[in-house]
Amino acid sequence: MHSRIFQITKEKLPKSEWISSNDYYDHWFTNRIADYVDDDVNRDSDLDWFFSVMEGVVRRDEKNGNKFKVIDKLEYFRTRHEEFIHALNELQSITIRQLAGEEPIKPCGLSYLKYKLDSAYNDEYSFYVDDNHEWAGLDTLDEFMRRVHDGDEFYIGGVVDYHS
Repeated sequence: MHSRIFQITKEKLPKSEWISSNDYYDHWFTNRIADYVDDDVNRDSDLDWFFSVMEGVVRRDEKNGNKFKVIDKLEYFRTRHEEFIHALNELQSITIRQLAGEEPIKPCGLSYLKYKLDSAYNDEYSFYVDDNHEWAGLDTLDEFMRRVHDGDEFYIGGVVDYHS
């Protein structure tokens, strides 16, 4: 699966400081999540992709398409919250016999139910944000969104592809 790492910072960075695949050559990310990271992207299309995913959550600056403002942080988490509660309810319905492996957990098994819960909370196979070490360095979009507030403004620098 291909996804993207977006460099998102409070201050606009010169292009010479944008991220590239070299930044992840010997990195925890390529040792744990990604098979590889690649610079071969269409940045304009990727920005459109980012803003379509973030529709209703952020507002893109019309004059500077690399800048955006968070307008509704909770909107970002609405669907994730529903998915999280659904996965939690599925896990709560597991019997002791199922947990012990004496009865199957249909249709998908315990590992998949745990994965659904984890992914609803923090999807490790979706967009990532590299904040240029302003807060956490490289992190999931979910964790980045937990740190921001409505009204915060950001710039997008480099964009790279990753495959997991």
